[in-house]
Amino acid sequence: MTQRLQRLALLVMLMVPASSFAAPVGFYDIKPVVLIILDTSGSMSYVAKELTTPACTLSDKKVAGQTYPYSRDMIAKEVLTGTFNDFWCRQRLRPAGRYDAGYPIPWFTPEYSSQTQDGIIDSHKERIKFGLMTFDSIMSAGVDASGGWSTGLNAASHANVGLINLGVQNESAPYGRLYVPASADDFPAIQAGNAIVQEHILKAIPFGGTPISPALSDAFFLLKKHKHLIKKTTTNDGDPYANCRARDVLLITDGRPTLGEGNYNYKSSVKSAESLFKSGHKVFVVGFNLATGVSSIVNEIAEAGGTTAAHIASTAAQLSAALSNILGKATPGIHSRTRTVATNITYSSTDLQYQLNTGYSSAFKSDIDIAGYGEVTAYRCTKECKDVDSGGAGACEITTIQSRLNSNDNRSLYITVDGGLQKLAKDNTALTPDLFGIPKTGTIPDLKPNVDGGISYTSGVTLNAADESNRFTFKNDLIDFLHAKKNSRRNKERLGGIWHSTPALQTNLSNVDIASTSYKQYQARLKASNRPTMAYFTTHEGFVHAIHLSQPVASSPSGTTWLKELWAIAPQNALTRFQRLASKTEYLMDGRPILKDIRLRKNSAALTLDQETDLWRSVLVVPFRQGGRGLFAIDVTDPFNPFVRWEIDNKRHCWLDEGTGSTTCKSFDSEEKHDYRNLGYTHGTPKIGMVFIKSTSSLNTEEVAAVFFPCGDGAEGEAQSGKCFMVARLDTGEKIKEFKNGSVPQSIFDKSTAEGNVDDTLDFDIVGNPAAYNTFLGTLVTRLFVGDEGGQLWRIDVSSPDPAKW
Repeated sequence: MTQRLQRLALLVMLMVPASSFAAPVGFYDIKPVVLIILDTSGSMSYVAKELTTPACTLSDKKVAGQTYPYSRDMIAKEVLTGTFNDFWCRQRLRPAGRYDAGYPIPWFTPEYSSQTQDGIIDSHKERIKFGLMTFDSIMSAGVDASGGWSTGLNAASHANVGLINLGVQNESAPYGRLYVPASADDFPAIQAGNAIVQEHILKAIPFGGTPISPALSDAFFLLKKHKHLIKKTTTNDGDPYANCRARDVLLITDGRPTLGEGNYNYKSSVKSAESLFKSGHKVFVVGFNLATGVSSIVNEIAEAGGTTAAHIASTAAQLSAALSNILGKATPGIHSRTRTVATNITYSSTDLQYQLNTGYSSAFKSDIDIAGYGEVTAYRCTKECKDVDSGGAGACEITTIQSRLNSNDNRSLYITVDGGLQKLAKDNTALTPDLFGIPKTGTIPDLKPNVDGGISYTSGVTLNAADESNRFTFKNDLIDFLHAKKNSRRNKERLGGIWHSTPALQTNLSNVDIASTSYKQYQARLKASNRPTMAYFTTHEGFVHAIHLSQPVASSPSGTTWLKELWAIAPQNALTRFQRLASKTEYLMDGRPILKDIRLRKNSAALTLDQETDLWRSVLVVPFRQGGRGLFAIDVTDPFNPFVRWEIDNKRHCWLDEGTGSTTCKSFDSEEKHDYRNLGYTHGTPKIGMVFIKSTSSLNTEEVAAVFFPCGDGAEGEAQSGKCFMVARLDTGEKIKEFKNGSVPQSIFDKSTAEGNVDDTLDFDIVGNPAAYNTFLGTLVTRLFVGDEGGQLWRIDVSSPDPAKW
């Protein structure tokens, strides 16, 4: 039997999820715990600051043409868990016998076809371990429905009630139950836990009063006593990093405390927050649509909790901005999840090696943005350098990319539009508000910041989107923001956050040799042109950056300097998502790029040596990771003159025809070779190599450069999203093969006896980084290995010249 995509029965030590390929846990990789106390009192059913409820539909069908308003509860749920696509709302009966039966405010639920993974928790799902606490406003201490699923310590006894226990619901509650993150720090555990938090945020039902002090008291109890949060010892399975893990509380509330406020043996909310802070736990507070006079109370709670003042929000954008600011403070310091890269091709008479380290932190000059770090260490053989006496070159000088970039007021930023490059500039008339997806109804944020003490803050001011001049103003301000112009909110903090994007290095190939006449001529061309050493990486605001890592030489273009950003290119996939950065932290690009110098194709056609040499190209392939469901390829053979070869996502495929210089775009449902609909969020780093296949235009066979990539983290509501592996042509992005469930002929073979396994089926998303044999120049890839989210390793056979038999 030909085995095409086959699961291997390996030792448990090999059956690992993608996260196991990451760097070991370091100090700044210890994820903070943030316990969200979400106000689920009855007033969260009201619309904005009004004491009115939303006009929702009584039936189970959306009414065409009806405008559906959001309640406070719905806004909070959407901001935390992701956009409700095709939103409408429904008014439901509170069932007889349920704990909230007979409550005077109706029960309203958000309805939607699917959710976009753009919520605040989505943006931080790998960096923060979230917990969830929702209100228990029933006086009784019962741990079931009779007592509102009480948790923590009981308070006083009451003649008519018995023991009193207010605060938050416990882990058995069916609606908005308590969730405390597990002690494990691996990516699957954190992601699974944060998904549970989102699930139960959506299930929470607004009901009853506002027991803020009892909720803070329960948080205090859990932080000291819960089995996942206590320090690990030989007799428990607690947190091994408890002594150095930040564990804070985030309270989101719409009103003043009304239950257990300084009575029934509960402290006041201010005193409860103070107790948490004195025990090492900050209390962040967001006051959302507060009534008049309540802001002073939430400010006092925040101040007692060690966070100076509460954040006040009235709209979804303001709530997003407030939470982004808070969660940035919850992850202080400079973080790095990238590998160190180095090159000896420096074009310097004194610098023997350049070592590049990258990272990110919360921005210094703005409230919700992210700053990037790129530190280049020069190694020299001079006395003043560290460790030079040991017999080799020593670390001598550190120069930062961000300092060079911050001094450059004339950046070359581009975006792809239908496969071609457009300069990102306010005077480019091709860049319309429609192209950016700027809405024509409702409101849009005013991007002009408020500045206080040298820090730029999100203003919270909104503009009427129906006014076309406001749409153009927002577009132009957004372009200034992306350039990080002076007086924009990013205010010359120009390098975006570098999270998972380990830089890809490009050299002149002087240290690589293979027995190929056309390659040797290609190599000679690069040497003659002094192709510089380049570093390519992605940043959170959606761009791939090209940094001149080696020293310039006499033949370098005018204006070239060491560590200069030659250009930055954003895929079209990011274009309509730029506006999200106006009010929250989000990673629009975060994939690890891969670069390869490779011959694009080889067949039986008679070619001159120059024609053969022209087929050797240097191509950079960049997955979007959690920023989007796709990837794109940039030809950087001449890094001073790049061009986009193709861009693919789950909706369409655009590519360049080198013969005509024109670009073409096809939707996913036009032909199989353009169909990438099953792509999830492309986490894995692709591989590039040659395959031997039948030509698409004849019966002859040819060698074709291909890119191999897993489909990634599946999108919600799409059962097969992420459960596939794809192979595409490197020159055009045309799909050669998709390994997926239900393919004809069958390409998935799996007879594992593992519990819950379905034979011949991809049961989990393919999220690992593939390993290929063989990707060396002059060889063919015949097989690959890749891990899925369930910890299984798959073998992929691509040895046949007929991809239908792979």
